[in-house]
Amino acid sequence: MRDIESAVLVQKDLQLDHKKISIAQLQSGIALPVEGGIRFLFKSVTYKSESGKAEAIVTINAGDESYAANCSGPNTRHNRLRMIATATIEAVEKSLGVKHILSIGDTQKMLLCGQNAVVVGVCLRSENQEEVLLGTAINKGDDLEATVRASLDAINRKLTVLTDNEDLKPAATML
Repeated sequence: MRDIESAVLVQKDLQLDHKKISIAQLQSGIALPVEGGIRFLFKSVTYKSESGKAEAIVTINAGDESYAANCSGPNTRHNRLRMIATATIEAVEKSLGVKHILSIGDTQKMLLCGQNAVVVGVCLRSENQEEVLLGTAINKGDDLEATVRASLDAINRKLTVLTDNEDLKPAATML
């Protein structure tokens, strides 16, 4: 506890009472719910190609529910990641009960700190405004899973809940 107290004091110049600090250990793959909302978690990804055409199927978890969506198009190297990201945001929209508020701006594979990573730019449209949300994920050997995780990272950073069929209001903004 005192290590946490010291670290916060040094990094944030904040005085904490070590008696009020509690630590919880979570199992791998479990996310705490965000107050007033949910977090989207990776469940599965499938990619099929035949005769120059491809289909991406992504399943995500939102709370206790699972949502799947698919995207199809030409089987090209760059379009492969874009289709995975598009299927991911369509699964998110399905879980929220909305359509056409999210779109994929770009997907990139890159080297960051000596690690292969995927970066996804998700465009969020609400109330006649557009905001670009960036998400990243380390590629641990599976480009497709890293793309889903990067897409969800972008969305989970700016988590929203549906208040009615047309208006999205922020439930939590993660720093």
